[in-house]
Amino acid sequence: MAMDDHFEPWRKQGFICKPFAGDRGDGDRFVSEFLDAAAAKKADDDWTMDEVLLGQDGGGDAAGAPALGAAAAGGLPAGGTARERTRRLKATTALLLHHVLDPSLKATLRALGGAAAGGHDARAMWVFFTANFRTPTTTSDVMQMKAEMQMTPILQAVGFGDGSVLKFKMFLDKKNADIQPVAQRFTEQELCEIMLNQLFK
Repeated sequence: MAMDDHFEPWRKQGFICKPFAGDRGDGDRFVSEFLDAAAAKKADDDWTMDEVLLGQDGGGDAAGAPALGAAAAGGLPAGGTARERTRRLKATTALLLHHVLDPSLKATLRALGGAAAGGHDARAMWVFFTANFRTPTTTSDVMQMKAEMQMTPILQAVGFGDGSVLKFKMFLDKKNADIQPVAQRFTEQELCEIMLNQLFK
């Protein structure tokens, strides 16, 4: 981030990063900055907004996310209730839509909100945005990203403690989601193999 960003008007308008005005060439910057900033924003007492966007919160669709109603396991918060997840989605949706300035795109994202989430499915909106407004990763970048995922030790990624294995799985999922298009990403089986290799080194 440039030093003179500190003086840009958006910093005084309630944004956690520079908003997205609709330029497809700005998608990569926005995804990276918004996700990083959302990691510091609480969706509720147990989950941050980046975890909601990535489907890693209770009831989320990411691998390893606790099911709704499930007891706490491996150091992660319990799955919680459907009502709690709806509140998380609603809060995260409001923040995301606040940062999308293009009216047409904002309307498209709202349409993706889904009746099941009361029209506030931030996860579905984020999946659509990252699939359509990010630059495909070059072959060399994909190879480098995959190599880093295979070589990063659990201790370096998440430390050692209660729930390290599940936290490492979520770490890998987040890195894997950075690879565009989806077809270039590791499969679930390949991610499991990476984890096993790290566990039994």
